[in-house]
Amino acid sequence: LTSGALAIHSISNLHAYSINSNIDESDLDLPTSTVSHYAPRQQRPSSSVAWRPSASGGNSKSGLVAIGLVGSGSPSSNTSNASISKAASARVLPVGGSASSLASRSSVNLGGGSTALGGSVGAGDRDFGCLVWDIEAQSSSVSGAGTVRGKNAAAGGRGGSPPPSVGKGSVPIKSPVYRFAHNSGVESLSWIMQGQLLAVGCQKRNVQLYDLRMSGTNAAPISVFAHTDAVSGIVPDDCCPTKTVFATFGRNAGEPVKIWDARMMDSTLGEIRVPTQHGGGISALAWSNERPGELAIAVGDSIRTFYTRAPGSRALPVNVSYVGNGDEALTLQCLAFQPPSERSTTTNEQLGYYPHRILTVSSQGEVSIIPESQVAPIAVSKRDGRIAHGLGNTVWVGATTEGPSAMECETAFANEDVSSRMMRRAICLHDVRYSTDARNNVTKLEEEKEQLFAQRRVQLSQGRSQISDDDFSETLRNLEQLLHSWRWIALIEYLSYEQKGEENSEEFWPAKGLIDAGVMKLLRMTSREAADNGSSSDNKSKSVTLFCDVYDSPPRKAAINACGWVKKYGVLRNLLDQCESSGEFERSAALAVWHGDLGECVAALQRGAEDVKALFEERNDDDDVSEINAGRTTESYRETLSLIAMCVAGFNVTTESDGTMKTSNIWSSACEGLLRRPDVSETNKTNQSSGAVYLRAILLFLQNIGTGFECIIHNEGILLADRVAFA
Repeated sequence: LTSGALAIHSISNLHAYSINSNIDESDLDLPTSTVSHYAPRQQRPSSSVAWRPSASGGNSKSGLVAIGLVGSGSPSSNTSNASISKAASARVLPVGGSASSLASRSSVNLGGGSTALGGSVGAGDRDFGCLVWDIEAQSSSVSGAGTVRGKNAAAGGRGGSPPPSVGKGSVPIKSPVYRFAHNSGVESLSWIMQGQLLAVGCQKRNVQLYDLRMSGTNAAPISVFAHTDAVSGIVPDDCCPTKTVFATFGRNAGEPVKIWDARMMDSTLGEIRVPTQHGGGISALAWSNERPGELAIAVGDSIRTFYTRAPGSRALPVNVSYVGNGDEALTLQCLAFQPPSERSTTTNEQLGYYPHRILTVSSQGEVSIIPESQVAPIAVSKRDGRIAHGLGNTVWVGATTEGPSAMECETAFANEDVSSRMMRRAICLHDVRYSTDARNNVTKLEEEKEQLFAQRRVQLSQGRSQISDDDFSETLRNLEQLLHSWRWIALIEYLSYEQKGEENSEEFWPAKGLIDAGVMKLLRMTSREAADNGSSSDNKSKSVTLFCDVYDSPPRKAAINACGWVKKYGVLRNLLDQCESSGEFERSAALAVWHGDLGECVAALQRGAEDVKALFEERNDDDDVSEINAGRTTESYRETLSLIAMCVAGFNVTTESDGTMKTSNIWSSACEGLLRRPDVSETNKTNQSSGAVYLRAILLFLQNIGTGFECIIHNEGILLADRVAFA
């Protein structure tokens, strides 16, 4: 207390409640506290207090509490650093023993009154800067009792009365077990060597060690020059095997942290200098409980961790963490590491066990719990895509049985990306020999697609189906995604490596590999240039058949090439043949329209109608109407293809007097009618196949010539490569 008295709170009926629990305090069985005071004769503000830890030996007492007082009680006091009076030093008490043995050996009146340590009570207390009380052996004065959070809380708790004044006529005076004298007051205290030594940090530069095991001798305390001003903190390293290592610091800017060994106080084990913030110095220290030799230093709003056991007595920086957002000047005033836990670190719980946390208290009164290390090493498995990361001495590895990284089963997940899907196939489908050869993988996937359709036909013809239509459509969609991806890789590899020797190949393909094949790089455009509607090097011309502007330049040719639209020698027929060989007549027709070849579009739709007719005639069972490809084998779908071909053949645009382009009303009405057909309608959720998407795209494109093409570019049912090439 500010009077120099020591107040001991004994709390009973203590409960732990979650900080998030909404519990009315009136319904709680609140804990109660009893306050005991130990007061010196002379009143001076206290600066520090330290409870002696339990020692491992039998000759130990954990009921000793040391309290440091500021300044000096006597103006005439001019004692040396070792100024324990002769009478007192001859009677320094041994640690341990009963209360009666303590009284008989040291002539201390445990109940109050005078003492032989340093003379009379009135003349002695003011000459000592450190008092040690034995709260177990000495009888205490109970000043009051009440609930900690209630209206009768003692010692000035919230809503309670202030502590009683300490002095004559109020609280009986006690005598401390030990009293130590100093030139200056005490700034900090700490017990080291499991409570066998008391380290005292003075307000004037020195650190003093008092050995409580010395009895009946004139041994002076060990006193060393530690810092340029007050010794603001003494922190022992509890992980040190000998328990003799401790660190000290001062708050002056530029003052280093010093590490000592109580057995060799003639020099330090090392010094750590840290950069200061806002002109301030170090504010707190803490040793790690689970990482021996690691010391955390609080400077401003940062926590800097060092490893102090490196060879050559040189501390190595380990980590830097920050508290707060950096907007305001914030200083950490206290640090505490998370204590070791016996809980198993092998857990699959959502939160799990995360060790190595630091509790901090800031100058703004904020209490925070932050990770000791804010950056954890991470690795991704090349075998199955799982993620592993290290935290302290623990390694966390993703599960193989759940989530998007589960690669040990053939079942795919809805949120799985295309690379994970390919990895799963390479691992689990051992009968398919995938490799890094893109063309080989394209061949394998095309064969698998044919087998998938063949198995589906057989199952439906026999009246049995192992999977539903939705599952079949999802499997087919996943397979097509992989197929398009590998086709693109094979195309880029061909353009980058195999075509280099051909004539004029450099003119329309400048990339050297996959890493240079991005569309933005091929267009040689930045994001800002793209937002500004492209490059000024484009050549603009008017399409004769579509009556719209068409742009051309070498970078655009390279980008279209990357999307697979320019085949060998630039012949459109090769591109359409590739689509139709896979049964994609609708996509073939759409690509023909977007290239301005309406005749090829009509021909592709007619070939598609003939293909549907042939498939329809092959079917022997009328119960298979809901079979593959969302109704592509129905007579109605064949009729839809023929009607769209007729609509495209009749396309024509007229120019109005104001320069705008317009299609005829009859033709537009015919397009609207086709878009409402069940085989094409967007509102029919059972008909969302890629073929129907491309048929709608053909009609919408022709309808919107002259007004914008967002209906094509933002249609996610169309392949991304086709949308990019179209743009």
